[in-house]
Amino acid sequence: MTLDKTLKYAGLAIAGGAVGAAIGILVAPASGAETRRRISDRIESERDEFLTRMRKDPRREEGYPYSVISA
Repeated sequence: MTLDKTLKYAGLAIAGGAVGAAIGILVAPASGAETRRRISDRIESERDEFLTRMRKDPRREEGYPYSVISA
């Protein structure tokens, strides 16, 4: 696949995602403020979970066979 085709498909995917998001917001059952609050809460929750998982020491996990950090 050439670079031109790749960029074309990537552009179409981004445009399709934007159109889908716009339609979803327009037909959403909640108000704009409520939708933004819910999105913000979900992003914050996912970020907190991600950071918690990244801070875990894998050597403490049950069944972890080796250490990533060499002594």
